[in-house]
Amino acid sequence: MPLAAHYYLLTSLPALGALGDAPPVSLRELYERAGEAGDVRQVVAAVLLEHDLMQRQAFLAKELDRVEPVVLSESQVRGEGPLPQYLQGEASTAGALVDDVTWEAYFCHVAGLSGRLGCPFLREWVGFEVALRNALVVARARTLELAGDEYIVAGELAREEALVGSIVARWSAAEDLLSAQRAVDQGRWEWLNDHCRWYSFGADEAAAYARGLLLLHRWRKLGTDE
Repeated sequence: MPLAAHYYLLTSLPALGALGDAPPVSLRELYERAGEAGDVRQVVAAVLLEHDLMQRQAFLAKELDRVEPVVLSESQVRGEGPLPQYLQGEASTAGALVDDVTWEAYFCHVAGLSGRLGCPFLREWVGFEVALRNALVVARARTLELAGDEYIVAGELAREEALVGSIVARWSAAEDLLSAQRAVDQGRWEWLNDHCRWYSFGADEAAAYARGLLLLHRWRKLGTDE
C-alpha cells in the first residue's frame, strides 16, 4: 500500500485528543479527505461503515428519525435500497437475526480487507470487536435467562483478550443504559490506545484514526442524549 498517500492524509489531520474531547473533524470530512479511490479510502471506509450500519439498525428500529450516512447511501441506511453485495451474508447459526447476518458479513468483509490492503489493524480490531460483542450478547442473555449461543456473530474471527472480560464487568456494574454504553466505549478507547501504532504513517494508523474519530463522535452524541 503506498505510504505516501497515508502520510499525506495523516499529516493533514488534527490530533484526536482524549475521549470526551470535541471531535476535530466530521466523519464525512475524514472520508472525503481520504480521496476518491484507492487503498486509503478503502481502509477509512471499512471503519466508518460501522457508523452507517449502526444508524441503519437504529433507524429501522424506529430509534432515529433521520440518518446521516458516510459510506452508504441514505436509501440503503433507511432500508429502501439493497445493501452492497459484500454485506449480504448468510447466517452462520440457526435462528440468527437479520441484523446479525449483516454484522457478520461486515466483520468478514473487514477481516478480508485486512490482508488485501496490508492493514493488520483491521483484523485485530475485528477480532476484538467480535469477541466483545459476543461476550456482551452472552451476558445479556444470561440476565434474561436465555441461551445466547444462537446470537453469536462471526465467532471464528474473535480474538480473546483480557480486556474483553474487564469491559463486560464494567458494563454489568453500570447503573443505567447510558453508563453501560459509556463503559463499553471507554474500553474500546483503551484497546485503541494499545493498538493504534501512532506515527507509523501507514494503513494501520489511518484505520486507527478513523476508529478513534468515530468513538469521539459517538461519545459526544451520548453526552447530548442525556
